[in-house]
Amino acid sequence: MINSDSIDATPRGLMEAANTLTVEEVVEFFPRATRAFDWMANNMKDNFGFVAFQGNEHGLMNQDWMDSQQGRPIDSEGNIIKGTVAVSEVQAQSWAAMTRWAYVLRKTFADSPENKKYLDRASELEEMAGTLKTRFNESFKTDDNYFANALVFPLIEDPLIEDPQTKKITISSTPIQDKRISINLGLALEADHFGETIFANDADIKNVVNHLMSKTMFDENAGIFDFDSRSVHDGQHPDGYHFGKNVCWTFASVLAAEGILKVAEKMGGKDGKALKVLGEKAMLASLMPVINTGTFLEQFTYQPTNKDNPYRRHQHKTASNEPVFSNTTQTWTIAAYLRGLAYFGVLNDLDYTKYAEGEEIAARRPSRRGAQMPQVKTA
Repeated sequence: MINSDSIDATPRGLMEAANTLTVEEVVEFFPRATRAFDWMANNMKDNFGFVAFQGNEHGLMNQDWMDSQQGRPIDSEGNIIKGTVAVSEVQAQSWAAMTRWAYVLRKTFADSPENKKYLDRASELEEMAGTLKTRFNESFKTDDNYFANALVFPLIEDPLIEDPQTKKITISSTPIQDKRISINLGLALEADHFGETIFANDADIKNVVNHLMSKTMFDENAGIFDFDSRSVHDGQHPDGYHFGKNVCWTFASVLAAEGILKVAEKMGGKDGKALKVLGEKAMLASLMPVINTGTFLEQFTYQPTNKDNPYRRHQHKTASNEPVFSNTTQTWTIAAYLRGLAYFGVLNDLDYTKYAEGEEIAARRPSRRGAQMPQVKTA
């Protein structure tokens, strides 16, 4: 089945495949990877050089991981800004897919005539990645020296034609920046290639990390929130699923923490050590909701003053007015939790049931990454 409602599935899949395929599998997978990269190239050609989407009125209007309505760029009153949307982390994942596959192809195939198609594709991917990186740092950079959550190339309607059937609609080539400060830039850090990212320099990377770990976006018992609380205004009617104050998705927080740790290792020196401390702090905080609730909750709004229910799950009503909550057995959360435990080196003798139930995690010396996980007890 082809799912046309996901802009990030293709680059994310390519990005991960490049790190896992054997030499034989690279050869077998190459025709499919070629078709996937051709799709990305055509998408970029149609969307001003970015991997972007316009939304599906009969499916998902927002097609990155924040697939609810308010995950999409909105105006000051909470209304969707109509147009073509290029999301920050999707550009990073696309860049990483291109860069990783170019590396894999050059590493796998020697420079010989029979390997020309592989090496030619590697050259094409390197050029595409370089162009995308330059364009990202030029277009996503905001006037306050940060990065936009997304770009929207707005729809332009002919005001002289009132009939919707004949109204001519074009797309402006001048984008609007969605300046909400979001976790997506943390996901952009995680989309790396040996610690290199889509960001142009270390100063920009440190700026992103400092925003992610600010007191308005991070809590030691919750992790990194989807949006900085300063980016959420009451007039926007935040829905509390992806968008809202203190809304958190554990999988995204873990990936952002991984991103911080990756760039810390690449940066090295005093700055790298400082980022590693922040990355480990973010990683441990990301695990706390699972530990403290004993569930693999999908998402939550963190409300620390509510001692009975600090991790409030999102609730909506069905057509029959029945309440439905976000789930507590989210696959993303399970995988992210295990990735976090792997970082702290506690997977070798892990009793999965014990940890899933939120029992005490004893202090352990990690097996490989050099971090020590503190003793953590359930609240």
